[in-house]
Amino acid sequence: MSYSAYKKTLEVRYWDYWRRELDGRLALLREGAAEGSGPPVFRSESNDLNILTDESDTATSNLVVREVPRGSRHRWFGSFNSSQALAQSVFANLKHAGKLGILSGIRDEDGLPIFGDGTSGVGQMTMEFPVNYLGEVESRSTEVDVRFGDTYRTCVECKFTESEVGSCSRPKLRRSEPGYEKYHCDGSFSRQRGRDTRCSLTEVGIRYWEYLPPLLGWNNDRDHASCPLRTTYQLVRNVLAACVSDGGKLGLDSGHAVLLYDERNPCFREGGAGFKAWQVLRRDLRKPQLLRLCSWQALVSTLRRDAALAWLTSALHAKYGF
Repeated sequence: MSYSAYKKTLEVRYWDYWRRELDGRLALLREGAAEGSGPPVFRSESNDLNILTDESDTATSNLVVREVPRGSRHRWFGSFNSSQALAQSVFANLKHAGKLGILSGIRDEDGLPIFGDGTSGVGQMTMEFPVNYLGEVESRSTEVDVRFGDTYRTCVECKFTESEVGSCSRPKLRRSEPGYEKYHCDGSFSRQRGRDTRCSLTEVGIRYWEYLPPLLGWNNDRDHASCPLRTTYQLVRNVLAACVSDGGKLGLDSGHAVLLYDERNPCFREGGAGFKAWQVLRRDLRKPQLLRLCSWQALVSTLRRDAALAWLTSALHAKYGF
């Protein structure tokens, strides 16, 4: 299935869900949203409706909706394609139903626990967890989609219909944008535009390249024709968030990162851009198990084992097809 066909199939399901579950109320959607022209997108004042909640439990539903403050919601949170809204629908419901423990049983193909360290459970859960110890001052600090634990940290990068894992923004800067002359990068790891360092991010004090040699073996004292951080950027940030402590110390046993993806998305299947980024990063990691892989389908399959979560798994199937 092509990427466009994959998204089109989802859109057909979304509009059917919208008619069936929300009575086809156009007033809830952004102006211009229409069947055949993309997914339904809620107006900002209505985008709480993009979070799946148990209508029979108002108190818990209110906690689920408040799990991610409105100010931390992504620009397209109201879209049915929003991976953030999907993640909140799953993890916030598990948290406030006291069901996070069910995640402890999910293992990857190597038998490693996806969530938690496999001994002490998954621990506490926070969505949009801010990481403020990597020197990200001028750019927006890393916010981990979902973080479990404290002493041992599991940092989850949630993807859904995205076409990549998230690449570095510096090569994407346009000439018309402020800071282009100072911060633009041509995609290589080399001194450019009169900068003292080889990375535009390092130049403003961001500390990624301080940790990458011991973490990945990527040399920071020589040029790279193609910067290895460019296409793996978002996954690298998650690995760093899991392995670097608040005090700035790197520990290869202090946590791991997870890429959570939709197995129907061709960009995250063999040969796709998202899968290639995961594959390259895992290959280069000195400790490959610092990066693990899990599909939404495998996660939802585990949730189906708990009868109390039947309403949630049914809703995830109806809306997303999981």
